[in-house]
Amino acid sequence: MLLQGDTATVEQLLSQQSKRFPAAQQHWLRGILALKAAQPTEALTAFQKVKRPLTPGDRPNIWQIYTQQTLQSWDAAALQLGMGVKTTNMWGLSATKPAYAEHPILSA
Repeated sequence: MLLQGDTATVEQLLSQQSKRFPAAQQHWLRGILALKAAQPTEALTAFQKVKRPLTPGDRPNIWQIYTQQTLQSWDAAALQLGMGVKTTNMWGLSATKPAYAEHPILSA
C-alpha cells in the first residue's frame, strides 16, 4: 500500500486495527508516515523504537540515519555509521568496524 502511495489506508489500518501489526511494524509505519508528512522529529522517535530487523537482512538503524540526515544532525548520523569518534587500539587500528561496512553484500 505504501509503495502505491495509499497512505490514507495505511493510516486508517494503523489507527483502527493496530493489533494486526506487530509493535515493530507499527513503529516503522509511523516513522514512514511521519517522514511523508515532513515531520522528521516524530519519524526519528518512531524509528528509534524499532530494535530488531523486521525482515531478514533489514537494518533498522538505516532509517534512523536517514532521518538524522534529514534533520541535518550530521554528527549523530556519522556516529551511527561508525564515522564519528574514532577509538584505536595500541597499534593505531580502529577498534570497531564501521556500520556502513556491515551490509551482507560486503561480506561476500
